[in-house]
Amino acid sequence: MSFPESWQWKVPLLLFGVGSVSVIGFAIALANGMADPPRASYLIWEDTPISWQKETNPKTNLEWYVSPHPLTTVNEFTLEVEGTIQADIPTLTAWGIWFQVADERWLVVGINGHQYVTVRYCESLTWDYRLLSCMPAFEPTQQIETVWKYFHLIKPVGQPNRIQLTRLALRSTTLTLRFGGEWMWDVALESDFRFEKWGIWVAQPQDSSQALVLWTTIRLWGNIEN
Repeated sequence: MSFPESWQWKVPLLLFGVGSVSVIGFAIALANGMADPPRASYLIWEDTPISWQKETNPKTNLEWYVSPHPLTTVNEFTLEVEGTIQADIPTLTAWGIWFQVADERWLVVGINGHQYVTVRYCESLTWDYRLLSCMPAFEPTQQIETVWKYFHLIKPVGQPNRIQLTRLALRSTTLTLRFGGEWMWDVALESDFRFEKWGIWVAQPQDSSQALVLWTTIRLWGNIEN
């Protein structure tokens, strides 16, 4: 096949451009955790929060549950929490996972019925469903703050969602957040981050006597060297 003279230099340039985009896309995917396993290999425990210690803050319609399972026994882990916002509950209802960082400081992961997600550092157990009183965490891969953001793999009200957090020994200063096995964010951890005390939480715009979230299962996975 022969090309007009004006195309002789355009075809190699076009092929180079396509190849460059592919390489750049692959590099971004690697940076976004594509090379990491979607979760640790071995199931350590499985539980539901039915028997967990429950606390409430009526001023903010906040409920939180304290896990009896410390995460200090594993260096590498994947924590999976699955829950469903009930179909007849306001869509601004939010739920997620909290970790106690210091005596009066918490890292909070939250999703809501509008399919948005955020990660925040809260100074006290007084946050509400909006988490606006808490500072966003930092995402080092994209160099952004983890404010509320829509994510297509977060399912709407009435459908189950699974929050997945992974910590690897080689990346011990970050937690990787995934939904549906797909990378969302890397969350930078502070130097004094602890894993002794953690749990789950739920809050909504108005007081309600009915269950807001149907908790399905909570799992901790670890790697064999733990």
